Amino acid sequence: YWTNQYANEHNMGAHYAMTGQEICQAFERLDFLFLGVSSGGTVAGISHRVKEKWPNVKVIAVDAQGSVIFGGAPRSRHIPGLGSSIIPPLVERAIIDEVEMVSESAAVEGCRALLDRYGLFVGGSTGSVFSAIMKYAPEIRNSQDPKTVLFLCADRGTAYLKIGEHEQAIADFTQAIQLKPDHVKSYYNRGVAHGTQGKHAQAIADFTEAIRLDRNSAKAYEIRDSARA
Repeated sequence: YWTNQYANEHNMGAHYAMTGQEICQAFERLDFLFLGVSSGGTVAGISHRVKEKWPNVKVIAVDAQGSVIFGGAPRSRHIPGLGSSIIPPLVERAIIDEVEMVSESAAVEGCRALLDRYGLFVGGSTGSVFSAIMKYAPEIRNSQDPKTVLFLCADRGTAYLKIGEHEQAIADFTQAIQLKPDHVKSYYNRGVAHGTQGKHAQAIADFTEAIRLDRNSAKAYEIRDSARA
């Protein structure tokens, strides 16, 4: 059975009734909404719901260079979770004001910025969306009144710790974002990844080696891992 997330009405409906509704309940005002696009369900459902409450909210769809969703030329893409090799029917249902295409290098910069500034270890699709926000930042900051900006963190960096057939992708990613030991120690101390250590001990060992954690830091991490397991 194929759920066909690209055309399934329940995909859009879930984000309308749940994600979009939660946003409407949580915010009194919303001026900019940045959403990554792949299957189209998120942007279609949320855009309809938020436009009902805030008709003037600007919805910016973020897509990866090499994706064909918005008419771009197809090419190889290496960051999962964003873009598509087809034009999803659900995207045609979305209410989109602007589209921002993001390169993979910009996605990496977005990941680094979120880690450096906010201690958030996110994946490539979230980094892409944050990169788009940084591009819009001058326009947002220069407005006469303060603006409310929202985006979703749709993936975590922990997904890149799963090795196996993706070892080279992990190595490339960790090298690209140039994580620093202090950042990673802080990340683990926050407990964001707790629950994954026992399952992915080898991935973590490879990861700590890739980012050049010193031995004492790695040993302290392994002790915490054993205690949690």
